[in-house]
Amino acid sequence: MNGEEKSIWKASRIWIEGDNIMKRLLTIVLFTILFATSALSQRGGVKQQLIKLDQEWASATARGDARVLNRILASDYRYTDLDGSVGTKAQLLRDIRANSKMSHPSLATDDYDIQVYGNTAVMTHLATGKHDDHNTQLRSLHVWVKKGVVWQVVAHQWTTIRRPSGAEEPFRARCANYSYQPEVIAYFGDSNTISEKLDNDHMGLPDRRGYLLLVETKGTSELAFFEREDEHLFKVYKWEGSSLGNFREDLTNVILENRGIACVGAQAKSMVKVNFNPSDLGTIPMPLSAKAAFSHILKKYSGDQYLRVTVLLLC
Repeated sequence: MNGEEKSIWKASRIWIEGDNIMKRLLTIVLFTILFATSALSQRGGVKQQLIKLDQEWASATARGDARVLNRILASDYRYTDLDGSVGTKAQLLRDIRANSKMSHPSLATDDYDIQVYGNTAVMTHLATGKHDDHNTQLRSLHVWVKKGVVWQVVAHQWTTIRRPSGAEEPFRARCANYSYQPEVIAYFGDSNTISEKLDNDHMGLPDRRGYLLLVETKGTSELAFFEREDEHLFKVYKWEGSSLGNFREDLTNVILENRGIACVGAQAKSMVKVNFNPSDLGTIPMPLSAKAAFSHILKKYSGDQYLRVTVLLLC
């Protein structure tokens, strides 16, 4: 092989080796792009899966479905509630089962943000809690962990989004403060005595959204539930029978468990409907005092009947 042929052979070899290197580099780049695309696709799929699970969780809570909640919540699940109290999965499921016949707040969720770190994901979103036309704006923080092939919630915390200072709240939202501090007022005596006591009314009924009247004698009972429809009208539900049973104690337990987090007036209304199926008497003008609201009910009891009259100012 002469010098010229050697030069051509050497140049060809360099070109071939360079071409092979370029092919290898292109292959590496291609695999890198495919791997990154696959990872992004998988991460996007995880996010959609978590959003679906979160919405399933919200739906199950609104239905009081403990079976679905048991699947979605991890055994070591912890929550921090709106009032700063903490609880466990066992506590939550116990409360759900104990109040299975009551209506529960529904949640409309949006504005999801999810960061995935391997088998852990941190989720935040906005939520509107709706319960009997009362809305609460919330911000959530959920921590999800993948256990095997299943994603479960291990922790969550709610934060209430406050209205701007000075903003006027509709009457359906004003009851939130009252719901945290409901009042129970009890009277004993005949109807005339109790009516006179109602003259010294300091209940502030025009500011209330919902309140309940219980009237009991030795052998009869009745209740009237007053629910505000708008700024000027109240809807009234009424029931009469022989006994209220354990209703008073059951409602007291609900108030204690609720701790002012949900609308206690809505919870009481749900309990009244489930336990008594009351008659809907339609609407009345807003009572301006306790005597205006209750005296016509007390008048039908004769003067010698001894009564226990209880007024529950709920929200």
